[in-house]
Amino acid sequence: MSTGTMLGYQSGDGVERRRPVLPASLLERLVSGRAAIFGALRSSAPRAPGAYPSHLPAVVTRGTVNTSVAGMGPLPRGEEITEYTDLFRDACRRGDPEVKGEAALWFYSDTRHFDPAVLGGLMPLDDEERSGVPFGGSIVLIDGPSGHRGRRVYGLVETVDEGDQRYEFLLSAWTLLASGHDDITRERFPRAWLFRPAGYP
Repeated sequence: MSTGTMLGYQSGDGVERRRPVLPASLLERLVSGRAAIFGALRSSAPRAPGAYPSHLPAVVTRGTVNTSVAGMGPLPRGEEITEYTDLFRDACRRGDPEVKGEAALWFYSDTRHFDPAVLGGLMPLDDEERSGVPFGGSIVLIDGPSGHRGRRVYGLVETVDEGDQRYEFLLSAWTLLASGHDDITRERFPRAWLFRPAGYP
């Protein structure tokens, strides 16, 4: 993938710090429009989140082991993650495609809602990776902007379990977009991937 940009921010002690973030063109690709969201949610055919613009099919690499992820998508910034998780869960309970579409658009229609330093996706049941300390790895985006598709991004890979706020958000997003059931999704995807880009060559 192309050279990463850097996001500067002020810490509490007034010292400027920087962290690698995802390229703006990639974040823009993750924005979902009304037609895509509502058309899919009204369809009788089930769709995995990877079929939406907001979630990109990807391969996560750990050493020599590759694992496919149906959709790597954005996470909310900071404390907003609980708000969006509750919003998605409520929409799923109500079951109305209009309500679900509006809930999805509330988050996925604007890059300002996204944490630009992380992508996440659910792990399949048969993957043996356990949660723990982040490790060096990479992802390859199978879809996305032409300048990023198929190119490898290096960074830190972390796995998180049920109960972690980030897992719970990704689970609620999958259930919302895939029109699935929370308990079934938990059985299929007991953990989640988190990917943070590191320095680019």
